[in-house]
Amino acid sequence: MAGAEPHSVAGREPLQRPTAVAVDRYSLWLDTVVRIVESAGVEVVATTTDVGEAGELLDRHRPDLFIVGLEKTTTEVVDALMEAVAGGTTTIVVSSDDDPQFVQHCLGAGADAYVVKTIEPKGLFSTIRQAIDRCVYLFGQPQPDRHAPVERADGERESLTAREVEVLRLIAEGLSNADVARRLWISVPTVKYHLSRIYEKVGVANRTGATRWALRHGLLALDDAAA
Repeated sequence: MAGAEPHSVAGREPLQRPTAVAVDRYSLWLDTVVRIVESAGVEVVATTTDVGEAGELLDRHRPDLFIVGLEKTTTEVVDALMEAVAGGTTTIVVSSDDDPQFVQHCLGAGADAYVVKTIEPKGLFSTIRQAIDRCVYLFGQPQPDRHAPVERADGERESLTAREVEVLRLIAEGLSNADVARRLWISVPTVKYHLSRIYEKVGVANRTGATRWALRHGLLALDDAAA
């Protein structure tokens, strides 16, 4: 796939199935993604190795799914890409970088899921199916009414995001960082980042303190807290 010229995937009759645009600067990884996406029942209508062409492809094809390879060096294009995504288009970022700040930047800009390239093919397949079917609601940015208010000692108010509440509930069940990462389709460093933010927001030093806080504020059932 030499060069960066975008192309439409031809040679197939129109099907009533989801469509996708895939972008990655590395053609080998792009070819792999295309195979996995299509095996998940999604039609890849266009691909490119030039991230700069992504906006044009999105505008032209209006796909159901947008899979884009990004690295920390492309941070400046993340916001522009997310703005170019059509309403209703599910966006999955794939990257070799698991830096928590970059992960949060992508999710905060509007990506529905962030996948590290060390993921197994079957894991990416599952992520794509879940993103398309919405059979597991772990994607997308939290809505304000799903936040849990936090009253700090200094009187300021913060809130736990929906993802932080998910992490909090899982650690209350006794799951390890690795288990939480697998359950939420995020990296272990991202779990650690969420935990550090939770501890900071609620004013505790460890999992036990966070679990007790969550129980006092009605975020956990008694059975969860006892796990």
